[in-house]
Order: sequence, then C-alpha cells, then structure tokens
Amino acid sequence: MFVIFQFHLCSHSGCSPIFSKSQELSDVKDIAAFARQQMESQTEKKDMSKASSEFAQSLLAGFGITVQIMEPETNSTEQAEPDQYLWKVQTVAGDQVKLGENQGTPGARNWFRANFLADSELEKSGYDIEVATGTLLPILKAAGKQAKGKGDMVIGMKEWIKLADNVYEQTPGLIELKTDEYKIKVGQMILEITAFSKISRYGKGVVLMASDCHKNWRLVWFNDSATIHRKNYKSGRRCWKDFVDLLSSAESRVNDMQPPLKKRLATVNDDDTNEQDLNGFEFENDKKQEAVDNEAMLHRLANHLGDLYGERPVVPDWARAATTCPSYYM
Repeated sequence: MFVIFQFHLCSHSGCSPIFSKSQELSDVKDIAAFARQQMESQTEKKDMSKASSEFAQSLLAGFGITVQIMEPETNSTEQAEPDQYLWKVQTVAGDQVKLGENQGTPGARNWFRANFLADSELEKSGYDIEVATGTLLPILKAAGKQAKGKGDMVIGMKEWIKLADNVYEQTPGLIELKTDEYKIKVGQMILEITAFSKISRYGKGVVLMASDCHKNWRLVWFNDSATIHRKNYKSGRRCWKDFVDLLSSAESRVNDMQPPLKKRLATVNDDDTNEQDLNGFEFENDKKQEAVDNEAMLHRLANHLGDLYGERPVVPDWARAATTCPSYYM
C-alpha cells in the first residue's frame, strides 16, 4: 500500500507544491514510526533547569496534566527556624569560598539531616536523605517538547535506596535545591516531579520540596492523577511538616487516585467532529493501547503538517485504531 503526503503553499503567484513524498508502508506501525521521525525533527528541547513555566505547562498538557497554585502558607510551627545554610566553605587559609549548587549539595544534605531529620519519627522509621545529582530523571516528551534533568536529593527508606537499581526507584520524596543567589524555578519543579513520578514505585504519590535552605520553601505534589498542586511557604519548619505528611501518605494517596496506575488513558485529537470521540476511554490491553497510540501519533503529525502548510492531511479509516485492532470494541 502507498501513502502520499502532498502539500501546497499559496502565495500571490498562485499555489505550488511544497513537497510530495510517496513511501510504501507495510502497515500502520510503519506509518506511526514515520510520523514519530517527522515529529522528532520539530521537537523543542530544554533542560528542566532552564525551562520556563510556560514551556513546562505546555509539555505537561501533552500528558493531560495541569498545574494549580495553592494559597501560600504563612503560618509557622512552635519550633524555631534553623540557621540558614550558607553555601560557603572555608579554605585552609581561612577564606570563605562560595559554593555552587552541585558543590554545595552534600553540605545541604547534612544540613537537612541535622536540622530536620535527626531524632525525628521519620528517621526512626528508617528514612534518610541521599544525594542524587549524578542520576538523570526520565526524559519527558510531549506536545512537540522534550525536557531532561536531574534531581538534587531524594528521601526514602535507607535500606531500600541501597537495594534499588536507580536512586529514584524506591523513594517518595525529591528535594530540589537552589543557592541563595538563584530563584526557585516553577518550570523545573513541575517537570521534575512529573519525571520522578514515572520512575518511582510511588507513582504520582511522590512529592517534591524545593528550597534555598533559608527563606524560600516550596512543595509540589499530585492532588490527583491529572493535577499538580504547588504551594509556597514562609516557614521551613511548616513546609517540612507538610512534606513529611505527604511522604507518609504517598502509597495511600496514589492508590486512591483515578484512574488506577495500571490503566492508561489515551486521547485522540481529531478535527472531524463526526469521528468517534475516544477521550476518556481506558485501555488495558497492550495491542489495543498500541493501536490507539499509533492513531494519536498520526493525528499529531496531521495537525503539525496542517499548521506548517495550511492543509491538514486526513488520517484514513484503515489507519484508525478501531480498524487496525480487531479486539478494539471487546
């Protein structure tokens, strides 16, 4: 079978073809692979640490995830706030040298251990904080955008972290650090927690805390499977208290979320209102899911090419999931 993509660019001198491509494709899997190849060349890529809030929210929208800003927490606890971590080290000569984020992370871990974790119920239960700066989080890719990055520290059961193949796998909490010279970035926080949720066994029950170890404190967590909540705090002690509560409830919260973890949700975007609306359907069968994913990719390619050339190709009926998967309606 042959699939022909042909587009025209209209100008004052009339319409002329931009390109015409004919390619023999054995089945819909080949078409989807071709679509992915075309989309890859147009993907906008950023490091999570450099991603704007707009870029991050656009990417997450491709996963069906939105972000909700909560009212800031201005209350504190009865316990005094700890002295700030200075992000400095003293040389042999007695000079104070400013540390960057990566250089200062081990010291920040010790600061958190001493001021928050030590002698707490969390520590007694077996929790510890470990540096994670050398390990990449899963790459996020959606909506024509791609982001990659690393966390700074994780918190979880010490013995489980030692046995894990990846530092993120057995931990419910991620800690993102910024020195006192740099602002905490919203885009980075929401991308990191999403990537973290894809590798941690706690799924979307994970929680991220961001701080400069002094005045700025943030929490980011999934309120449900499609909504991220983010909250600013005046008090580090109060932020830590809520962080611990979310850590402790990570497993129960993810179990309460809908849809369940093992079910996958696929949405097919189509401009043809006469087509079947697949939004909201849940698929557990791998072949059915693959067929839906392939059709969704073809629609993304068609939309993208339509934006580029002013003419949207039609995805044929024989390439749709309902046709390519015999058990689609079962």
